[in-house]
Amino acid sequence: TATAGAYIGAGSGVSSGAGAGEWEEVEGNYILRPKPDVPVRAVVHFLGGAFVGAAPHLTYRYLLQAVADEGYVIITTPYRLAFDYLELC
Repeated sequence: TATAGAYIGAGSGVSSGAGAGEWEEVEGNYILRPKPDVPVRAVVHFLGGAFVGAAPHLTYRYLLQAVADEGYVIITTPYRLAFDYLELC
């Protein structure tokens, strides 16, 4: 999508406003790009789980930073646990 393309990283020609190694909030998701001197290999979408993993950009930050250091763009989507499934939709 056009929105996702703006955050992929080096060579896209679009400035995202956040530097490499810094989490950026975009429409409820958090994006972490590799350093500019590291070529982008792929995009990894990490979906948060319940309880401690509900905010993966915080809970798994060291793991996700290590993956980003290898050239992967990380997109995390927090997950809010609730039993009202219609509200979550």
